[in-house]
Amino acid sequence: MVAPTEKVIEQKFVRECVKRGWLCLKQNVMGRRGYPDRLVIKPGGIHVWIEMKRPGGKLSDLQKVTIANLEAQGCVVSVQFDAMEAINFMEGIE
Repeated sequence: MVAPTEKVIEQKFVRECVKRGWLCLKQNVMGRRGYPDRLVIKPGGIHVWIEMKRPGGKLSDLQKVTIANLEAQGCVVSVQFDAMEAINFMEGIE
């Protein structure tokens, strides 16, 4: 069995977020690289940065630094390798 690509995993994750009524914003921070792929916003203003990776994928050094900086500011950031595992993670965030 061929492992899904990051793009396929991310597309499935976005569809599942939309089904639940969550905003799932693609992040392209102007002039900045290394930010997580998605900012998910749930009702009540709950927001979580999600970086999607294919199975076996690894964070770049810049991504590691960016995630550490976001977490230092109190942001919740999660690296996920499967769309449904990412959804389960999001459902556990209150």
